[in-house]
Amino acid sequence: MKNRMKIPKIKNLRKKVKNFPKILAQRAFLTFFTFLLFSLILSGLIYYKYLILEVEKEPELSQRVFEFNQKSYQEVLEILDEKERKFNSIELGQFRDPFETLQKTETSTTISLPSP
Repeated sequence: MKNRMKIPKIKNLRKKVKNFPKILAQRAFLTFFTFLLFSLILSGLIYYKYLILEVEKEPELSQRVFEFNQKSYQEVLEILDEKERKFNSIELGQFRDPFETLQKTETSTTISLPSP
C-alpha cells in the first residue's frame, strides 16, 4: 500500500463553485445584509483611518527657512531674455507658400510680408 496524501478532488470543488451563485440567490435577503454589513464596516474603517486619525495628528512644521537663490534666478532671467531676443530677431521676409500643391513645385510662389 502506498501512502498518498489526500488531495481535494477538483470535481467536487468545481461543483461547489458552480453552485455558489445559486446558494447566494436562494438566500438573497441574508446575502444582501451580509454585503451591506461588510460595506459599512469597510467604509467605517476608511473613514476612521483618513479622517479621525488625521485630525488627531498635528502637522509637522518645517524648520527650514526659505532661501532665495539669486544666482539661479538670474540664470533663468537670462535664458528668458535670450529666447525673447531670438523671437524678436526673426526677419519677416520671403516665405514659401505652405498651401501650394505638389504639381507647382517647379515654380515656387513666395509671399512677401511687410516689415513692422
